[in-house]
Order: sequence, then C-alpha cells, then structure tokens
Amino acid sequence: MLELINIKKRYGESAYIFDGINLKVDKMSIVELLGENGIGKTTLLNIISGMTKFEGEIKLNNISLKENFKKYMKGVSLIGNTPFLYDYLTPSETIDMILSFLNKKSFDASLDYLIEEIGLNKYKNTLTRELSLGTRQKLAFILAFLSSPTLILLDEPFVNFDIRSRKVILDYLKNYVIENNAILIYARHSTDTDLADFPNKKIILKTDEHLNKVVLVSDNRET
Repeated sequence: MLELINIKKRYGESAYIFDGINLKVDKMSIVELLGENGIGKTTLLNIISGMTKFEGEIKLNNISLKENFKKYMKGVSLIGNTPFLYDYLTPSETIDMILSFLNKKSFDASLDYLIEEIGLNKYKNTLTRELSLGTRQKLAFILAFLSSPTLILLDEPFVNFDIRSRKVILDYLKNYVIENNAILIYARHSTDTDLADFPNKKIILKTDEHLNKVVLVSDNRET
C-alpha cells in the first residue's frame, strides 16, 4: 500500500501548492492522475518519487520515504515526460550500465520480449542522441523496469508512442501490476480514448475555491 499523509508543498515563502493531501492506494492498483495544466500533477509525482522535498509523510508498504529513504527508493521508478538519458551511449550500452548499477547481469524475459515488440531492438546500437523522442521514451520505459519496482510513476507517458507500441505497453503494465502486486500512478493531460478502461482508480487534482488550496477528488472504479 502507498500512503500519503498530510502532504504539504511550497517553494520558498510562496503559498502552499499542496496543503494537506491525504491518499491511500492499495496494491495492484492502476491510478490515473488528472487535473488542469499547472495544478501540480508533476510536482505530486516528484514528491512521491522522492525527487523533491515536502512536509508530511509518505509510506510504501510501511517503509517511510523520510526515515528509510534508500529502502523506499529501491521499490520506486519514475519516468518523466522528458527522460534524462546518456546521449553518447547506445540503448544496449545504457541498459548494461543500469544493470551494473543494480548489480544484475540480466533482466526478466518479459522485458526482452517487450524490447522486441515495441521495436527498440532495431536501435540497440544507435547513439541515444540520434533517436526520436518516441524511441527515447521507449528506452526510458525499459530502464524503469530493470529494478523490478513495486511503485511505478509515469508523467504523461504515452503521448510519443505509436498506436501499436501504446497497446503493447499498456498490456505489459496491466500484467506487471497484477503479477508483482505493484502500484502504477500516471499523470494524464489530454483525453485518450484507449485509456478509458485502463485505470481502476482515478484521482483528480482541483482547486477548492472555498478552502483556497488544491485538493484530491478520488473515484474508485471496477475494471
């Protein structure tokens, strides 16, 4: 389970972006995070991923982000909408480098299959700087799963994929969440009809005019 407890966030002395966000997400959940541009979806994902400071508490399977940062982070992968990659390494070299950081010599066969299905194998020896934005996004996606995370955070992840790759990746994500008792949270900015039945929980960030703060509106759904 992922727990967000009284999360507050502001930059410097400015007004709080969040002022008391609370949320519980069970295992095997696919959560869609919605809200208008600039309301704080990316900020919230960065908070959950340990990438930015905040007030409050976050726990993943009872592991505190603040009290046991390294252990918490072992279970988390974040894919941003502009992923950082090493321009002068090929996808093959990049994967090998990340595996070495993880002290692993190989990765799950399902990822090998996914690399083939989304066409990344065709560019395995091409410098990353020469790849299209969509292909770079595919590489970032593969890298995020090398550590077998239990919490996957995606920021507008599907916009640069071709239709077939989107379907293959969506199927992979659904199976991964179930087979690994994982949690997936992704921020979406635009309306995508092929994602209509993908999440089993929707969370909307919206401004409460009466309270003068951003609040969460949760909608649990059956898939």
